[in-house]
Order: sequence, then C-alpha cells, then structure tokens
Amino acid sequence: MMKKYTVAITEELEWRLEAERKRRALDSIPEVMRTIVSEALSKSQPQ
Repeated sequence: MMKKYTVAITEELEWRLEAERKRRALDSIPEVMRTIVSEALSKSQPQ
C-alpha cells in the first residue's frame, strides 16, 4: 500500500531534484525522491 505525504522544499532543492530527475531519466520529482530514499535506506541496513 502506498501512502501520500506532502513536503515543502526550497527552490535550491527543487533545482537539484530536477537535475537528478533528468540525469536518471525519471518521470517526476516524487519518483526521484522515492528512488533516493529507497537507495539511502537500503545502504544503511546492516548486513
């Protein structure tokens, strides 16, 4: 199940996320944010 959250971001973060979206060829900023968070959480899990 997916849940929705609303976040406020600065313009600088918006620009950086937009650049990352283009670099990764993703469709939307929320998709970029999900990808980045997922990657960060998978790296932080103990092995």
